[in-house]
Amino acid sequence: MWQYQMELFRPSLDELAQLKESQQIGGAPHGVPIAGIGGCTSGQAICPYNPILSCYGCRKFMPIHDIQMHSKVLADFRGVARFFHDSSRGDAASPAYLQLERTIAEVQTVVAELEGTPS
Repeated sequence: MWQYQMELFRPSLDELAQLKESQQIGGAPHGVPIAGIGGCTSGQAICPYNPILSCYGCRKFMPIHDIQMHSKVLADFRGVARFFHDSSRGDAASPAYLQLERTIAEVQTVVAELEGTPS
């Protein structure tokens, strides 16, 4: 997994509010509204990828320095993954399920780095 260069910029909530609107990240992947997870150096509006699901793991992502925020996202995504798993009778090859599992791993990396432990 890619390691974030978080010592360069770990925005606080106040710093996140100072970012341009296009650099603030928000979305509702799988119907789960998520905002305030960090910023994007290039801007969400020009990114060709799915907001939130693609942000974690992207080198342009600037995760907010808030372990609780990312832990909540992790819990929400685990709930969605559980729903996918249960409704597909365990089809772990579903593209949506695989994307979600990859995102969960990337969120875990952010949480571990913020806690100061290796992932």
